[in-house]
Amino acid sequence: MLIAGVIAYGMYRGALSINLAKFFTYTGVFLIVVAAGILAYGIGALQTVGWLPGLATKAFDITTWFNWSSWYGEVIQGVFNVTPTPTVLQLVSWLAYLAVVLALFLRPTPAPARPARPAPQPDPERSTT
Repeated sequence: MLIAGVIAYGMYRGALSINLAKFFTYTGVFLIVVAAGILAYGIGALQTVGWLPGLATKAFDITTWFNWSSWYGEVIQGVFNVTPTPTVLQLVSWLAYLAVVLALFLRPTPAPARPARPAPQPDPERSTT
């Protein structure tokens, strides 16, 4: 119990030192990249069934870079929905989504205005009239 308490206290102290603005910015960017991969995967699925053109037009082929059937290749494909042979439409939609959404997500925002402090009111009991 003592060891668990020490570990819990250490985790609490460590969590207090995390810069939440940076943490959520990084996780937001990661989720935007994942969403771009999902969009590209959906475009590829629509091309496969024939609802969108361009299935035979490959943008590039990186199948020889490493073994895509290995554990790390499967992780990359699973997390980011990366395909080693994307079509031109998949690549363009992935890049366009990233450019637009990251620009909107990372744009500088003005700091919220702080409400002005009200002027102190004179105490009616201490007035010298």
